[in-house]
Amino acid sequence: MILLKLVLGLQLATFGLSLTDAAAPAPPPTATATGAVVLSAIVDADGSVRDVEVISGEPVFWAPAAAAARTWRFRNDLRRPVTVSATFIFRARAIFSNSSPLMPQGVSVRGASSPPLPTAIMDPGYPPQSVAEGCVILQMNIDPVGSLQGLQVVRSVPSLDEVAEKAVRQWRFQPAAADGRAAPGIAVAGICFQRPVTG
Repeated sequence: MILLKLVLGLQLATFGLSLTDAAAPAPPPTATATGAVVLSAIVDADGSVRDVEVISGEPVFWAPAAAAARTWRFRNDLRRPVTVSATFIFRARAIFSNSSPLMPQGVSVRGASSPPLPTAIMDPGYPPQSVAEGCVILQMNIDPVGSLQGLQVVRSVPSLDEVAEKAVRQWRFQPAAADGRAAPGIAVAGICFQRPVTG
């Protein structure tokens, strides 16, 4: 376990940025279906977040996702502003997921620099053995070809972490760009589970 934590720490350090404090968004009470939102944000040299912008997703989820992301804090060893992406899945109160990938619509950022952006995301479903609800938040390090190089649970919900990790390992990404060239980058995932209603 200690060796695994050391390896994860080294992987995160090579990207120079790690999410240290991640508030969870509140699922909107009016939402009845599962939906996703993709955001971009700038992490300043001091680790604070600014310029949160909605890139894609259903409007009912925009406000809670953006409000949560604005409160996040990072450790920024690069000491310069870095753009990251954040993707939230707000799960409806259903056990089963739609087995096909959710395809974010219109996901792109203008300019020569951009964070890694999801091209396909998987809804993990709700684990039948769980009775928990809440939002699991994970940091993903994405390499210059769009592959996952590191994964860390930043905000844990016991009995939901494992299913969240398994889902994000299936996500696909367009790599980050720096001055028009593919680059490593940071993507954050928030999977918000609600306890299913049965009967």
